[in-house]
Amino acid sequence: MYMQLRILLTLLSILSFSGCSNNGDGDIPDNSLEDVTSEILDFEYIPDTGNNSSLLTYEIKFTNPNNVAVKGFYTVTLDANGTKFYVGSNTSSQCYQIEANSDCITNYENDGVVDSEENADAIKIVSIDYEFVE
Repeated sequence: MYMQLRILLTLLSILSFSGCSNNGDGDIPDNSLEDVTSEILDFEYIPDTGNNSSLLTYEIKFTNPNNVAVKGFYTVTLDANGTKFYVGSNTSSQCYQIEANSDCITNYENDGVVDSEENADAIKIVSIDYEFVE
């Protein structure tokens, strides 16, 4: 009797594990999205525009290669004379939502007061990241 019960429990365990499959027809969504890519279309940094200010501008194109719209936040990492700083987006920023198989372009412009102690000689973009939100 003990042996029969053990065989029955083993069979039930095998059936319960083999009976579950995900072939795309179930309720479990496929969360494998391709990364959004980025391309720098324009970048300019002028340390002194001649009127006691500096100017940083850039234009970045994000491409969503997925068959569904995506939502997310981007972060641009910049380097100014060896010091890194970040420009990030929020829910009201351009490119928070990118439609399926589409592009989105964001622009940034910042005028700063020239301070001889603090002003950077050069600024460059180090990286651009786009993180999905659920």
